[in-house]
Amino acid sequence: MYFKKKSEIVVVIVLTLIVLGSFFLLLKSDNLNGLTGADVIRIQTNLAACNTLSTSGDTYILTQNITTTGDGACITIGADSITLNCAGYKISYAAGAANSGMGIDNTGYNSTTVQNCRVEGGSGNGPAISFSNAYRGTIFNNTLITSKIDATGIILSHSGNNSLYQNNITTTGTGADSVILNGTSTGNSIINLNASAGGFAINDSTTGTNTISFDNEFGQLNVTSTNITVTS
Repeated sequence: MYFKKKSEIVVVIVLTLIVLGSFFLLLKSDNLNGLTGADVIRIQTNLAACNTLSTSGDTYILTQNITTTGDGACITIGADSITLNCAGYKISYAAGAANSGMGIDNTGYNSTTVQNCRVEGGSGNGPAISFSNAYRGTIFNNTLITSKIDATGIILSHSGNNSLYQNNITTTGTGADSVILNGTSTGNSIINLNASAGGFAINDSTTGTNTISFDNEFGQLNVTSTNITVTS
């Protein structure tokens, strides 16, 4: 493009600066509203089989019922900031084999969300959901069912600042607790748990400070920690 006058060049430069300024103000506004780049470009991936979820910032959406028959986990969290949304579909683990398989395993990753899942254990005694050395996660609106000895619904081991709320957990095996908190787990919140357990509804043996808040009766508590807060 050819400009005959300097004034025309000045006008073009000013308009360009205005456009760029508006763009950066928009980004700043998004950040002020709690949005980050990961929120803006968050990707959704359909999931139709047991797998390791390894893309940080991704949301994985289950599209059908899935099953694993062997040892290990059906779903393994493999990065920070992952969301698993089962959309009401079922994860069956340790199906047809007496082993220590589990439904969902998160070892060492933070800001994990597990929601809207139905997780059912088979003949093994592994947990439906396990968080180990995991922080700032959310386990929300899940239905967890196990039937074998010591087969726990949710285990938080050496994990902190996680929120467990509106979960329905049935563990009918002898000594099978619905929720276990152990090790140095601290800052965790259990809210509105609906539990039916062969063992304890909540078994807290941690050295940390955790909170239980509920508006319904759900069974026995076994609390050896001296720093737990219980409200109803």
